[in-house]
Amino acid sequence: MPRCNPTPEQEIKSAILADSLSQLSAALEHAEERIRDNEALREAFESALKLAVQQGRTALAQHLLEEGAEITALSVLDVGCYKPSIALWSFLKSYGYDFNQVGPKDSYFRGRSVIHTVTHDERLVRWLIEECGVCVDLGEEDYWFRPHPPLVLQTCASIGSVACFKLIKERGAKMGRRALHEAVYSAAGAGYVPKDASPDQKKTSEEKTKEGKDERAECAAADLPQSERKKNREEMLTYLVDELHLDVNALDTEDLMSDGCRKPSSWGRPLDYALKVADEDPVGGAVVRWLLNKGADTNIIFRKTSPWLLKHNER
Repeated sequence: MPRCNPTPEQEIKSAILADSLSQLSAALEHAEERIRDNEALREAFESALKLAVQQGRTALAQHLLEEGAEITALSVLDVGCYKPSIALWSFLKSYGYDFNQVGPKDSYFRGRSVIHTVTHDERLVRWLIEECGVCVDLGEEDYWFRPHPPLVLQTCASIGSVACFKLIKERGAKMGRRALHEAVYSAAGAGYVPKDASPDQKKTSEEKTKEGKDERAECAAADLPQSERKKNREEMLTYLVDELHLDVNALDTEDLMSDGCRKPSSWGRPLDYALKVADEDPVGGAVVRWLLNKGADTNIIFRKTSPWLLKHNER
């Protein structure tokens, strides 16, 4: 059976994955010869630029821009979620990329900007702030279901590092009410034990740290080594409670009622967030115990019939 010739799009993709400028140049020439529809040709060039940036191929991205690809084709997630680097970003900035732009307020982009995607990397966050003047005071504090976008500090508490949190906070970002709640939920979901947990909390046979990528990260933080993600989550919890003295019994919203109904976005107190995980997966139990040790009150939480609390006689 004869082999089918690759499409122009397939040739372009192969060239980018091979990081070959000569191969890409030839593939683009073939595309111009074979794709007669101008709109289809434009889309092929835009897709190629997106892939080149996602792969961190600066030279190939430059060639595509010189050949007519538009810098406006790049989304926030193209630039921030794959292989971000200062070298790549400096190049994109020289071509006019706006690092303050936000994505659509849909269920995928949620109105996020590039800084939302790199709150684990202090060098990248500092570059965005000092070289591009990006706005750190972004995000919705009051929302019905999901924020579009979330507060930058809330994102950092969930998937970022303490160093980035401090830097972003120093530059005037809003704290909001859910920083600790989001940090608790993220750490519990991954089975991380705060670094100041007691020996008994660290030796729970049924509650083991999950391996693999952090599914909540939705950004380059998901590719961090598991040990670094674990360190970030553990340090964040300790920092928020022991240094910032955030209240372990604080509600996540000021007004729980809207037209007589509780907002779907309101889960309650940090302990409710940890129990939401632990009731379905025992890996969250270590964070539950840590919160109890820090003064979390089981008498005021919403999850009063929590299976985890009943099983472990914590009520």
